[in-house]
Amino acid sequence: MLQVVNDGTSIIDYAKSIDILKALHMLKRAWFLFSPATIENCFRKAGFPVIDKISNVNEMQMVLDVSEFCEAIQEEDFEAFVDCDKEAECFGNLTDDEISDSVKLYRQGIAGLEEEAGISYESIPGVSHKDAPMHLSMVRKYLEENFTEYNSYYDIEEMIEKNALINRTQRMSHSCAVLQCERKFRALCDCCKQNLCLQHLTEHNMILVSQLNPLTNEIKALGERLESLKLHDIVRNGHQKLKQWQQDCHEKIDHLFEKKYQELDRLVTEKLDQQRESIRRLHSKLSKLVHEQEATRNDIDMLSTAIRQIEIDLKKIEQTSFQINTRSLVIDDSYIQVRKIDEHERDHSTLASVYRTLASPSGSYVEIASNDQFLLVHQKPNLCIVDLDMNIKQQILWEHKQIWDMCWSSVADRFIVIDEADIFLIDERLIYVETVDTDKRRKWMSCACSQTSLFLSTDEWGSKIMQFRLLPSITFTKEWKPPLVCTENERIDGIACRGDMCALLIMNGKEKSLRIELRTCASFKRIWLRLIDGMFDSNFILRCCSLKADEWLVADCENRCLLHITKDGKLKMTIKYHDIPYRIKLFGPDMIVVSTQKGINFHKI
Repeated sequence: MLQVVNDGTSIIDYAKSIDILKALHMLKRAWFLFSPATIENCFRKAGFPVIDKISNVNEMQMVLDVSEFCEAIQEEDFEAFVDCDKEAECFGNLTDDEISDSVKLYRQGIAGLEEEAGISYESIPGVSHKDAPMHLSMVRKYLEENFTEYNSYYDIEEMIEKNALINRTQRMSHSCAVLQCERKFRALCDCCKQNLCLQHLTEHNMILVSQLNPLTNEIKALGERLESLKLHDIVRNGHQKLKQWQQDCHEKIDHLFEKKYQELDRLVTEKLDQQRESIRRLHSKLSKLVHEQEATRNDIDMLSTAIRQIEIDLKKIEQTSFQINTRSLVIDDSYIQVRKIDEHERDHSTLASVYRTLASPSGSYVEIASNDQFLLVHQKPNLCIVDLDMNIKQQILWEHKQIWDMCWSSVADRFIVIDEADIFLIDERLIYVETVDTDKRRKWMSCACSQTSLFLSTDEWGSKIMQFRLLPSITFTKEWKPPLVCTENERIDGIACRGDMCALLIMNGKEKSLRIELRTCASFKRIWLRLIDGMFDSNFILRCCSLKADEWLVADCENRCLLHITKDGKLKMTIKYHDIPYRIKLFGPDMIVVSTQKGINFHKI
């Protein structure tokens, strides 16, 4: 302040340059310039009572009295010095311009520091958080060269590091979450739940928008799939059952009608026959009398009486009436119940007892095939179509070789039957039978149909799979050879398809083992493999069938059991069977059919 006065600067102007923080720094510096002993001596010199202590004589001598001041400065000059800030304002309200100027000065880092007496205030730029460690290193270098104690330095270093950490945290909380992006965040991204700047928010939005096109394609595909669904195909089985119930009811009503109709006719016919017999006897007696030309009064009277009686009887017959008592046929709505069965409600792991058995004559083949309405079986010497009520609807004489396998193709709308060398297409009514032209040198083992193809495995070690296109006609397309489908010492006993997947039952003749594999129909890429426990005789041919929910059922005829395999290849259940289950099929919505040597067993699910 003395330097400012000596320079001729107005105390009022100088006071306006002092803010609160600068004043606190000045106050602290002024306070620490004086030691406690100096302050104590000042109070003692002023006449205040002070507890006697060992005083520092040298410091006492530093306290100047009035005479010394008088020698150093004239009284008028001293009073002028004391009253230099008499006109300065001690308090008041800042104007808007003054507030703006003070903020600008603060942001520019302008501050006045009083280094020591005789040095004026200088404006220095502010120190950033980034520059503080560099300046601190300079202070440390100075301390290392001039001091041996650094505790105060460590305190300052810790304080600066904490402050820098707080600053980084605050800056990160307001910056974009993308690494190396220093822009401030604008909004919370809905997809990643992070604070993003406008640029990265736009990029994330474009990523989301780009995902709309595949969803649009999926929705379009679902719409096309929905349009391709045919109501008739979905409810065909239900309609068939309702029509069958209607037909059965009509048959029962017609049977009762015919029975009562004939009963009524029989009552009248008996009376008429009696009268015919009476007239015949009278006519015979009268003819005899006429022929012999001999008659007595008694004969005439007897004939007349008999004629009168017949007249009376005929009159009674003509006047006969019948009382027919009928009751209205009351059909309750509960006679027919319609309920959708969810797939999870079906339990294929347990079989109910045999619902019905269709006995097979000796010498019948055990192969079976099914669709939603009919079951194709062999009842020697005929090939038969069985409906859902387990009645034989149609049959034709089978004049070909032993049947090795059979399956149903919904695309071709035909049953496919194979013997040792031939392939036959047969319709549901057993009217149309066509032989497919193939290589007669091959021996077939099993067959199955996907949505587009027919697959046949060959009866040999190192089996091959022949693929045929179903439409527009059965045409050979590709041969799948070992080691892709099996090894040279293995045989493919059975094939079963569901959708675009197929299950292969593969017998290993060398190891006497059996496994089931799930593969894709397009490339025969293996999805999973399941080894069946036990030793298996290669003389037995094992088969499997597909179930709903992409599961599989294996007919283990060697161990007399059924193996329930899940869609991921795990053994869900082993079901012991009372007979040898040679073949097995899912029939209709709620039946499993097991073919044995004695006949076809129907089980309700």
